[in-house]
Amino acid sequence: MKKQCSVLLLFILLHLLLAGCNGQKADNPEALSNLLNNAVQMTNKAIETKDIKLARTIWEQISEYGIKAGELGRKDLAEGLGQLASTYVYLIDYLQNGRREQLSLFEQNFQRAVDHLSGIIKELEKSN
Repeated sequence: MKKQCSVLLLFILLHLLLAGCNGQKADNPEALSNLLNNAVQMTNKAIETKDIKLARTIWEQISEYGIKAGELGRKDLAEGLGQLASTYVYLIDYLQNGRREQLSLFEQNFQRAVDHLSGIIKELEKSN
């Protein structure tokens, strides 16, 4: 019961943190930075607790924001978010099967995607 409550609380927290970008433009650097920071924090939590449901929720949210960015004509941002979302395949595999090499692949690709997305956000900051 305690685990179910903590999973529910994490899900609600993740939704609230990531939903902060819903009403804002996809090219708002502050909102994007918050999204990225929250995704990283919640991903670390999913790894620590081996919470596959949380990892899938994060993956879904990032994918949705990538689609929204594409719909708004932000191809660079959509691709960056898509790249970040695609890394979760490795994390899900690790959480399902416990293969450490999948976690290692996730961490490498995730960091690369975060760095790439951070660069896109910095460019947006300069242009605003």
